[in-house]
Amino acid sequence: MIPYPKYKPSGVQWVDSIPADWSVSPLKHVAVVQPSNVDKKSVEGETKVLLCNYVDVYKNDFITDDIDFMKATASESQIEKFQLSIGDVLITKDSETPQDIAVPALVKTEKENLICGYHLAQIKPNPSVLVGGYLFRLFQSKQFNTNFEIAANGITRYGLGSESVSNVKIVLPPVQVQAVISDYLDEKTALIDTAITKKQKLIEILQEEKVAVINQAVTKGINPSVKLKHSGIDWLGDVPAHWEVKKLKYIAKINPQKGQSGFDKNNSAQVIFLPMEKVSEDGTYDSSMRKPISELWNGFTYFEENDVIVAKITPCFENGKGALLSSVETKIAFGSTEFHVLRAVNNLLPGYLFLITKSDRFMNTGEASMTGAAGQKRVPTDFFEDFAVALPSVSEQTDILSFVKKELYKITHTVSRIEKEIELLQEYKTALINEVVTGKMKITN
Repeated sequence: MIPYPKYKPSGVQWVDSIPADWSVSPLKHVAVVQPSNVDKKSVEGETKVLLCNYVDVYKNDFITDDIDFMKATASESQIEKFQLSIGDVLITKDSETPQDIAVPALVKTEKENLICGYHLAQIKPNPSVLVGGYLFRLFQSKQFNTNFEIAANGITRYGLGSESVSNVKIVLPPVQVQAVISDYLDEKTALIDTAITKKQKLIEILQEEKVAVINQAVTKGINPSVKLKHSGIDWLGDVPAHWEVKKLKYIAKINPQKGQSGFDKNNSAQVIFLPMEKVSEDGTYDSSMRKPISELWNGFTYFEENDVIVAKITPCFENGKGALLSSVETKIAFGSTEFHVLRAVNNLLPGYLFLITKSDRFMNTGEASMTGAAGQKRVPTDFFEDFAVALPSVSEQTDILSFVKKELYKITHTVSRIEKEIELLQEYKTALINEVVTGKMKITN
């Protein structure tokens, strides 16, 4: 890393020193900052436009004409004011968390009647003193972005006032240096992003392999030479000839009643409480929360040790939220009403039951059976009752569980290693941007 030959105090809190020929300026002196008030509603008589919205900025570093923009309408004055131009920087100004405030994107291409939408602020640099590409990278800098985490205000939703953006002080290299910095970071971060994308695709392949291992195990077993028979169910297909095909309701209790738990509804004992957010997609759960039985008896779902819980509401079901409650220290537990509870009986092992709920046949048919309005769809109880299962003996279930555990461990271990590599690449990218835009690292042609 080559530093600049001479530094001076910056005079701003977020960076201690800057190269001697750099300056500091309030953003409003070198750019026009304007929060957008254009929403997604279509108003009769207004001009049809394309709206660059919050998600477009949040998910893309660069705004290009191949993005599928939302269609809306706007007044002529709004179009004139918020038309996007090459070099504009857009930032998020409203979000659920302060960390998602001031996330930037750079406008790379122009498109007719493409305008800046709601929940965003549009920053139009004065090109004679400020390069849009440099400003974009400055907003990507963690050091600089802390200005907006502090400025954001709210309780359940955070918002960034236009004054907070306009008055923020930026470090300003000579304009030619800004262009060099912008080009350098475009090149280097593109290489890093390509490496990250390749690793993410590899993780997707490994996750698909994990699903394939589970599907094979619960429909064909682990003996490749086993004799097969048709299950009599089209979507289940052929299964080992010695397995039985049964509906789930005959080998598991579906949503067992809490009245059979042996506990009284007025009991003040503290038990585990599992809201939806305490259960993950990978089958782990956080059982640290405790509440009294009397508080939970009415209005919450009851479970016991070795029960399998499955989220029934969209999108939690599709995302695979569920768990095998292999350890319930308080004998019984309660949780969200959006869980279905399955209790293995009649020669069905709890672990094997959980494995069935992780198969794509279970997930796909469950999703297809959902009922209710969009956004509030749920998997009904009768889906679980009538779901057909190919059931091996208890000893074969044990062998299958042991095999699957080993195979999934190998895949999970590999995924964890790749995720760590991605994390290191992202940390390197962040550090590189910080070093370059704050002048700690000199970039030359």
